[in-house]
Amino acid sequence: MTADVTRYRAQVTLQEELTTNTKNLKERLHNNHDNLLATTHRLVYARVPMHMFQRIFADESPFESQHGSHPYRRPHPVTSFQGRKP
Repeated sequence: MTADVTRYRAQVTLQEELTTNTKNLKERLHNNHDNLLATTHRLVYARVPMHMFQRIFADESPFESQHGSHPYRRPHPVTSFQGRKP
């Protein structure tokens, strides 16, 4: 009986802790969503060049050179090499 009471109290404490953590995470998620929308709005109206805008929303750095391989780019299709020697 004593073990069950101890287990019950531990579970109640854990439940309260998890509920508090859930509320905090929901608040952080809501704040982050609001900040993301505000930042997106600023970027849309910042009049950045289109290639930089597209790279920002493709999770690429807009300031890095586009030359060379990049892990987020798909390989060029084989047909793009027509007329060139590999």
